[in-house]
Amino acid sequence: MVSSIDISDTFHRKLLSNVDFSKVRYSVLTRKGTPFLLIPSENRATELTLGLYLPQVFKGRFAAAALKIANKLGLIKHVLPKLIVPDIETREEPETLPFTQNDIDSGRVGFLLGNPEHGYARAVAVNSGEEISVIKWSELSGAGALERECKNIELLNANKVRGVPSVVSYGRNSTSFWFETTYFPRVCVSSVCDRRAIELLQSWIVDGFVSPLENKHVASLWAMEGWAPDREELATLEGLKIRKAVVHGDFTVWNLRTGSEGLMAIDWEWAVPDGIAGLDLCYGLLQEALLKKKLTSSRALRYVRRMVDNPVCKAYLEFVGWHDCLDLWLKTGVLHLHSKRNNPELLKEAWDNNG
Repeated sequence: MVSSIDISDTFHRKLLSNVDFSKVRYSVLTRKGTPFLLIPSENRATELTLGLYLPQVFKGRFAAAALKIANKLGLIKHVLPKLIVPDIETREEPETLPFTQNDIDSGRVGFLLGNPEHGYARAVAVNSGEEISVIKWSELSGAGALERECKNIELLNANKVRGVPSVVSYGRNSTSFWFETTYFPRVCVSSVCDRRAIELLQSWIVDGFVSPLENKHVASLWAMEGWAPDREELATLEGLKIRKAVVHGDFTVWNLRTGSEGLMAIDWEWAVPDGIAGLDLCYGLLQEALLKKKLTSSRALRYVRRMVDNPVCKAYLEFVGWHDCLDLWLKTGVLHLHSKRNNPELLKEAWDNNG
């Protein structure tokens, strides 16, 4: 017999409290006992919801593939726990939501629930209605990041930056904020060294050069507390001239998609519109090594050095100005990652062994 999970017991109960799940059956996928995927009844919506689940390790990829096969065979509801909904008689008058109750009742909306470690409830919803869309939705306590991403996307679109999705709509109620954007299927890019990814990075270069330490973002990285940078390295950085560029901030293969106009990047929460070129490439390669390949810090640094030895990456780094100072490029990239994904071990390894 398939077990059940009560949504009222989950970390996301406040965010989901105004959604009436009583008229359609939802299946639940858990990770370490915590629900993270709410799968609706409609076949197409189920397929799209499973598409939100992009694990990087082999075990997770195998599980995702098995679920997609189970969906094609109509077995999802037989292999996953079902969702138990709270007593709807006690529910207050619902507020405006980023989707309609009819969408829910028709089984067209699926949810990827965010990690409770963030400290606030957050979800990504996919709607398989007439126009397929993705909705990022957060409690007001964590709305700042979503509002920042929404503004970044609107600014980048106003500047005609390639590979940026559009904000279809946005809104808020007394407890949450959301914005809606286009749904893109996953792209088959195995590394950010792929020519298509490098071409996207090249398109983000803007006119002009700057010394890395004259750039506010990079200067803040090298001025982070807790360590003392080498004076000679700082002097070398001051003398470099690197091309200006838009920096995505979380440039990884799992944030790249296929759109009608080519490769698209999603998740612009950490974007720096006035950054310098090269940071995204280093960050993406480090994340591939650490999260996808599960390498140690020392091996991850060696992986990055090996990958940028290919002609496409070499040409890019030469064009933007890092080619004669790859050590400093790598260290700046490590600092950039450390500022987003705290990793003191990687930071120490980069300086102790020079990568």
